[in-house]
Formats: sequence, C-alpha cells, structure tokens
Amino acid sequence: MASPRGQGSVQSRNVKSYWHGHGFGIRRAAEAEAHAARIYVASLQPGQAFLKLDFANAFNTLSRDAILNYVVTDLPEILNFVKLCYDQSSPLCFGDYLLLSDEGAQQGDPLGPLLFCLTARRLT
Repeated sequence: MASPRGQGSVQSRNVKSYWHGHGFGIRRAAEAEAHAARIYVASLQPGQAFLKLDFANAFNTLSRDAILNYVVTDLPEILNFVKLCYDQSSPLCFGDYLLLSDEGAQQGDPLGPLLFCLTARRLT
C-alpha cells in the first residue's frame, strides 16, 4: 500500500504498534519491566506467587504450525512474509550433509524474538 512520505502504510503502523505494545523498540523497556516485577513481587499476599519462565534453546522448540497459526490470528499483516520464511523446511548445510530444519525460528532471524513471543505468550 503506497502512502505519503514519512507516514508509512497502515500495515507498517499496525506492526509498529504491536512491537511497541510488547516492549520492543522502547528505550529502557527491560528496565521498566524489571522494576514493575519487583514492585509486583513486593506486593504479593501470602499464598500468591510470581513465576518466571526460562526456556533452553527456546526458539527451536516452537512448532512452525503454531507460529503460523498465531501470526494469522494476531499479526496477519506479516503472514505472507512469515509463510515465505517458515512454510517449508529450510535446508542447512553441514559439511557434506544437507539437513532440513522444520521446527522453530532460524538462528539469527530478526523476526525470531517476535515469533517466539507471539507463540509463547499463550503460556501465561
């Protein structure tokens, strides 16, 4: 969709708003989250708890079908691009061997953190 210079398209504004709503691209967002968590923990009543999840090799554990399903429902503006990247297995060369990667986000993919958060937020 074309738009006047500097205004961006409707789709790019939606993506930016999604990223900013989840702490991406905001100065000191991680610091603000840490302070908010500290305040929340200090206000817990007896019997309440705070759970922090940490995943080993997290990006590789996601089902690509789940990634695509959540992009369809939550961020359809980027669906065609994500399908281009993740709809089929990705060939990886290892010496003389060819491996097919068909789970999770590719290492180094700038969309990896967004796709992980989009999928993993269902756990909370």
